[in-house]
Amino acid sequence: MSWIDAVRQRFRDLLAGERADRDLDEEIAHHIELETERQIRDGLDPAAARAMAHVRFGNRTLISDAARAERGPHLMEGSVQDLSWALRSLRKNAGFTALALVTLVLGIGASTVAFSVFNTVLLRPLPYRDADRLVYIRERNAKGDFRPPSFPNFASWREETRSFAGVAAAMYPYSRTVSASGDAEPERVPVLEVTHGFFSTLGVAPAIGREFTDAEHAPGRPRVAMVSYEFWQNRMAARRPLGTIRLGDAPTPVVGVLPRGFRFFQPADVYLPHEGNPGTVRSSHNYQVIARLKPSATLNAARAEMSAISRALYAAYGTETEATDADVRPLREFVVANYRTLLSIVFGAAALVLLIACTNLVSAQLARGWHREREVVVRAALGASRTRIARQLFLESSLLVGIGTAVAMLAAFGAINAIRVIGGNLVPRLSELSLDARVLEFSIGVALLTAIVVGVYPALRLARRDACQVLRAGRGGTSVRSSVWRALVGFEVALAVMLVIGSALLVRTLRNILSAETGFDSHGIVTAAITPQESDVARFDAVAAGLRAIPGVEGVAFASNLPLQWGAWSGPVRRPSDPKDRDWPAMAGFRVVSPEYFSVLRQPVLRGRAFTTGDRPGAPGVAIITTGIAEKLWPGQDPIGKSIATNYLFNDWLTVVGVVAEASNWSMPHGTQNEIYVPLAQREANVGQQIIALLRTEGRPTAVMTATRAKLREIIPHSPAQIGTIDERIAKSAADRRFAMIALTAFGIIAIVLAAVGIYGVMWYIVSTRTHEIGIRMALGATAARVGRDVLSNAAAMAAIGVGIGLAGGAYAARYLRTSLYGVSQLDPSAYLFGAAATLTVAILAAYVPAWRSSRVDPMEAIRDT
Repeated sequence: MSWIDAVRQRFRDLLAGERADRDLDEEIAHHIELETERQIRDGLDPAAARAMAHVRFGNRTLISDAARAERGPHLMEGSVQDLSWALRSLRKNAGFTALALVTLVLGIGASTVAFSVFNTVLLRPLPYRDADRLVYIRERNAKGDFRPPSFPNFASWREETRSFAGVAAAMYPYSRTVSASGDAEPERVPVLEVTHGFFSTLGVAPAIGREFTDAEHAPGRPRVAMVSYEFWQNRMAARRPLGTIRLGDAPTPVVGVLPRGFRFFQPADVYLPHEGNPGTVRSSHNYQVIARLKPSATLNAARAEMSAISRALYAAYGTETEATDADVRPLREFVVANYRTLLSIVFGAAALVLLIACTNLVSAQLARGWHREREVVVRAALGASRTRIARQLFLESSLLVGIGTAVAMLAAFGAINAIRVIGGNLVPRLSELSLDARVLEFSIGVALLTAIVVGVYPALRLARRDACQVLRAGRGGTSVRSSVWRALVGFEVALAVMLVIGSALLVRTLRNILSAETGFDSHGIVTAAITPQESDVARFDAVAAGLRAIPGVEGVAFASNLPLQWGAWSGPVRRPSDPKDRDWPAMAGFRVVSPEYFSVLRQPVLRGRAFTTGDRPGAPGVAIITTGIAEKLWPGQDPIGKSIATNYLFNDWLTVVGVVAEASNWSMPHGTQNEIYVPLAQREANVGQQIIALLRTEGRPTAVMTATRAKLREIIPHSPAQIGTIDERIAKSAADRRFAMIALTAFGIIAIVLAAVGIYGVMWYIVSTRTHEIGIRMALGATAARVGRDVLSNAAAMAAIGVGIGLAGGAYAARYLRTSLYGVSQLDPSAYLFGAAATLTVAILAAYVPAWRSSRVDPMEAIRDT
């Protein structure tokens, strides 16, 4: 018979079912009948002949099982029998089953949630058509620094490039006052201005209506708007036709509604056409540029072309452009670049939790096997093969893992929904979190791997036990080698220590960021962002007086931008002696502030003076600069009385009247963040789209927030305020680290709990297997306290080995956290001491119950029962 015929026959046998069993029984009966007739011919009576035939044939049951095994068990019957046996076994040991399920839910659930985050943020394509063809373009200067481009440079790129099917840009978003209709309550919403072809370049079509036409981007055309799907539903009552909204006092037709959930980097509710008056300043940095590669173009070719264009612009315009090269990278890579390391760490931490869970279950299965050895050897003595026993034990483990995975998926689904709602703003794209097909495939793969890891070794070990040895040795006759237990416990503890160290480092980082020196006193500051109109600018004094009248308000100031928010304007600063065709020595942001700004924020004026009421329109233009600018422009000199100019102030010469301390104007943590401040009275035209009222409060800022909103509604009813605090902005600046800290802390707690459960199970097993020995020791005079101490010492020794390995592993793994830490070393002693102490303490506490049990052993019963 060929191998093909053999395989075909085997499949026929597998699917034959009851018919094959009947054929086998008839064949056996025929053999016995033939042997009976032979014995009758030899002179035996029929009864004796039949008995002799059965003796000569052998054990009919064993022969039937062997024949079925040879052809393969019937699929349904064998599976149902094994499944029924596994269910009875798990139900009989409800405590073990519950503990194992909790372990599986924690391990598989944590890994599923972590992979879902990793997949959504880092692996899943952006929600745009052919997103892999989209790129993000930035300028790169001679120092290698990357910056957003100026509009003239963007316009030159778009005109000269041949590698892209479309090039478009968006301004950094800002807030505007918007009403859905003339009667609706106005509110402040984020607004994004985009150039022509922006949505078609992204590959996003409006859900309703149309996108902007080229003509609507032309200067002087009446303004139109597109809105987000959520704004259309919530603020416009999903009306059709779309009608108009009010931007400030101006009615603005709505021409389109974007798809549900659409966002470009930062969320926006209203989109406006931008082109109009791009200006000629090539050294500003206010635009985000995207492009779509042509089907025939490659990324490397596009990079080479953009570099050549940038070099040509530099040659044509000199250092005025600042850009000597262009950086072209995939859009998805740019969106998630800052989060790749942290999310990889979170996913790695979840993998460690899963390893701990698997180790726990292997330990539990080995310990449980000690109670089941007699059951297994009896079944083997009755004829069950080792293969059948191992298969049934593995099925039991697989069934346990399957149930645990199902529960873990339900728990993960709930956790993912909670993360999407609560933490959607902590990490980009986290609001898109879901259990998609890739996550389900990952979870199934994890379940299969877990079933193999948890089921194979314990099943094979138990199935291979020697029956004579087990029955001769009695209850205490089997044990797993101590090296196996020490390895399992040490592995669990080491992984737990690594996770606790990582979470401790991130906790300290977050604490350092939130308590870092900002250069001003942020505590007790209420912020109110409003959209000014010409009439409001003239009433700033009246607004300030009204806000000062609120109980609990000590002082009021105004600024064009919030602290910890990059100014809408930034660019180079030059001295009168600096020609326009050379590198300018300093870059700075720009803020318009009222005279009270520095006193309200308590930002020290180190030299010169603060602004006064004398810095009014018609008076000489003045400025206050930070120490970084002073040191770069006039090192070792007094900058007071010196002159500076910058392009965003139309190159007007300003006299420096003061120098203030560096402050965290752009971001946290605090660094060298140069800033130029100009008085509000002299630069009301530069306020832009919003003005921020800053209120210094005596007590808790939340106590005056409601009164602030009411007062502003009373004074400027057409301009709703967006109320908040600076402390909230500081906390928001550390959102990515907060997410990683929460995740690692949660995984660290889970790891410690699982390690404690594992240590408890191991020590319980050790005490159980040594009951006879303990009874003899106590009969010979050992005290209960001495026996309990020995058990605790044994647990502490095993845990200490794991702690040592975990400290070394934590030092190695902390290298990957280095770029995410602030104010703390990756080898911070307190974090390592905390990780070691916490894990060792939990390990000893977990061993306390087995130790107490060992001290309560009755010597006579222990000796008699074994």
